[in-house]
Amino acid sequence: MGTVRAVGPRGPRGRRARSFLSALAWGAALLVITLPVIATDVALPLPNVEIPPIKGKTGSFDIIDIDQAAHLMYVGDRITQGVDIFDVSTPSARYLQTVPTGPANGVSIAKNVNKVFAGTNDSSVAIIDIDPASPTRNTVIAKLNTGGKKRADEMDYDPREKKLYAANSDDGIVSVVDAVHNTIIKKLTDMGEGLEQPRYNPGDGMMYLTSSDQNAVFQFDPRSDVLVATRTAWRSTRRRTRRCWGAPTKRSPWPSSGT
Repeated sequence: MGTVRAVGPRGPRGRRARSFLSALAWGAALLVITLPVIATDVALPLPNVEIPPIKGKTGSFDIIDIDQAAHLMYVGDRITQGVDIFDVSTPSARYLQTVPTGPANGVSIAKNVNKVFAGTNDSSVAIIDIDPASPTRNTVIAKLNTGGKKRADEMDYDPREKKLYAANSDDGIVSVVDAVHNTIIKKLTDMGEGLEQPRYNPGDGMMYLTSSDQNAVFQFDPRSDVLVATRTAWRSTRRRTRRCWGAPTKRSPWPSSGT
């Protein structure tokens, strides 16, 4: 009796079938390798860090910033109504204290001037001294009113110009703070609602700010504290919504090339 062999389809159809089976085999092998890793990651316990002032309460935290050199973490806390400080020199953070500022939202460390800034619900920017040698360490040394009706929110620091950019998300205000002299040196108004996180780019020395309501990215030059350009992040059409970086807007004639 002769040997009977199964014969599969030949030609392009057969090659496609073999390619599919090969890909399926590789996929199965990948699952065998990665599933134990995924299961292990999911099973890792999360440390429970106790914050005594709000024990038994539901926390309401906003922005976190970390001083990597000092291993200290600063957290905007609306329940303790201040900036919580944690020691993060070990795998599990340890609560140290809360600096009273009022309900805190955005937080930003300015290491080269030894200060921490916090945006508060009363439309102010609180300035905390973090100089280890200072007698006023971990206290509020100034509080600057931005002139808005709602909260001062997210912010970022330019260490080159030593300026803080703080956004009032619902007032359409961007305040520029001189981090050396603790004063507001400029306010950009009528920026529209939905202002989000400013972000300093050390590569080009510019400060960028997004607006969720306007689907836009604003670019500021901290050397002169002027809005130099605006980009829309998305442009809608009847058929589809597509990304459109560099589209000019009424606020700024940024070139459509996106450069």
